[in-house]
Amino acid sequence: MGFGGLMQLGCRELRYDLLTWIVANYDIGYHRVCMQTNVAVPITPQDVREVLGIPDQGVDIVIHNRRATPNCTYNIKVLEDKLHDLPIGDEFMKCFLIFACATILAPNSKQEGMHDLWDTIWDSDVGVRINWAKFLLQYLEDGIRDYRNTHPTYIRGCLLFLQLFYMTKFYLMSFKVEVRSPLCAAWTDEHIKCRLAAEIQTYGNYGHVQVLEQSNPHVRNDARPCEAGSSHSDDPTETIEARLIRNLEHLISLASSVAQDIATLRSRSSGGQRGCALTPPDEAVNVDINKEEGSTNVHPFSDQLMGKGSGSATTRSGQQRATNAAADDGPSTEQEPCPPSTEGAEFHSPKGVQIGVEEGHGSKLVKSTPRRRFKHTTKRLVKPAAICPFVSQCVRQFPKISHEERMVADYALSEGGDPSEILCHMHGTYITRDELSSLNGGRWVNSMIIGVVCRMLNVEQERPPRAHYFDPSFSVVLASLTTKAKKHEIRDRCRMFLDAEYVGHDFSSCELLFFPVCDNNHWHVHVLNIPSSRVEILSSLPLRRGNGISVVSRRLSETIGKAFHAHGMLRRVEVSKFEHVQPQLVQQQNGFDCGMFAIKYMQHWNGATLAQAIAEDKMHLYRLRLVVTLVMNPANNARDTVMKACRL
Repeated sequence: MGFGGLMQLGCRELRYDLLTWIVANYDIGYHRVCMQTNVAVPITPQDVREVLGIPDQGVDIVIHNRRATPNCTYNIKVLEDKLHDLPIGDEFMKCFLIFACATILAPNSKQEGMHDLWDTIWDSDVGVRINWAKFLLQYLEDGIRDYRNTHPTYIRGCLLFLQLFYMTKFYLMSFKVEVRSPLCAAWTDEHIKCRLAAEIQTYGNYGHVQVLEQSNPHVRNDARPCEAGSSHSDDPTETIEARLIRNLEHLISLASSVAQDIATLRSRSSGGQRGCALTPPDEAVNVDINKEEGSTNVHPFSDQLMGKGSGSATTRSGQQRATNAAADDGPSTEQEPCPPSTEGAEFHSPKGVQIGVEEGHGSKLVKSTPRRRFKHTTKRLVKPAAICPFVSQCVRQFPKISHEERMVADYALSEGGDPSEILCHMHGTYITRDELSSLNGGRWVNSMIIGVVCRMLNVEQERPPRAHYFDPSFSVVLASLTTKAKKHEIRDRCRMFLDAEYVGHDFSSCELLFFPVCDNNHWHVHVLNIPSSRVEILSSLPLRRGNGISVVSRRLSETIGKAFHAHGMLRRVEVSKFEHVQPQLVQQQNGFDCGMFAIKYMQHWNGATLAQAIAEDKMHLYRLRLVVTLVMNPANNARDTVMKACRL
């Protein structure tokens, strides 16, 4: 069958931030990934075979749309049970193929998978060789195309292949992975996490790594080749030596050029009476000091750069420091050559290059000539590297993030911390590190996060409150109520969300009521604007069906009205008769930021428009600062513990 490579698959997790970048930069028309380095890397069925180890030769599979009753009824659970019980044979192979397509090669959002494909496999002959690599690539590209056109909450197809392709076809410096066949066998979840963390730490984003040249190595060294013709199969010792020699020659050339500039400046300051001619790099280079200059005014180059000197030539003023050294490619000034000195700085190199300093001679008194002094007045502060890749990416993308914000977010989102540690405990609920990790880039926001944000908004608004923010679990309770539910049943199930003794204040006089809703894996906000008799649906994706609002939204409004009337609230208000509108708001460009958009909508919606603009390209910054807001909130009982751990 040729599917043995799937049995060696070592990766089980998808990195959503990486996949989001790949999908955004994938050129469907030319079947390639466009890197940030202006390099387009093609993806072919051969790459699919090398990465996953599935066949890339044979006939194309043709999926038949069955209209009649299928020959076999199954789902993923049934297939899994059959694979344990069936003997090796045609039926087992068909079940294995169907199971592999439903879970790895061609998954979709349904547990039942794609039944037309399953029926096609079941009706076909297992002896016929099929080009599964080509099918996987086409199905994945169709899923990306549908995602861009209709913006669903998922991307159908083998996203795992895109992730492993990025890992196996590009290299990063100082990272080694043993090459196996197929390539996916070498990459575990831990390897991928470390590699991506190093990439974000180095470049700040994805797409800057280099393409790996194919050379049949046994061990893949993710280091940049030294020469244009070198490959990963070169001897590592020779490669390092060649690189060191090249860098050393460049340093020697730079030192010679700087010494030449020093000699030229000194000859000009002394009237051009005496100077020094510099020899090529393979000979001794001598720098002469004017006899009328004091030994205490020796330029700091001799002992600062070379780190060697003796006698009075090593003494210098603390203010005489050169801040920059630039290589001068122009011709050297013709000067009278100086005899070599036995004292001075000496640089040992493969070519024996020396830079000497000659002291003054004669019986005359040494006179100090006025010289220009350079004062070192600036100090560069280098922040320590962040542990969390997401925080490191944010710091590079948004330099105005403060040191305190970086430290707190780094500690809270660290994958190496205790997942059960409580980082936010306020307003009668708490959030663990595992729950707070949903604010990492590329992840769906947890309902616990939105619930705590709602409680925080209720407490922090001015009194009397103008708005009330319900817990997201209230919309779940409302959606579970049937149309025939009795009044006492509605009252019992909604009491904890509507009674003032549970809520903490009476919101019957509020003008805006916010209901965060998660429907079909998408967060949006259902807002009751009571003064305007309007239901405003704030969503980062269109929820309309044709020319009207969806049935789910209208039914939710009816249930809200019933719950209020059952508790004797808003008796004169008929929520079911409110006008339903969906304002035109900034929209999301991916499949996971809907939760952050819902939070920003609740924070800034005033009943007519957004009081503060929301930028789609700043979602990472919003996520990081929400982490800091929750953890560093004065009402957080765990705040002191976190600050102590962060040494703030």
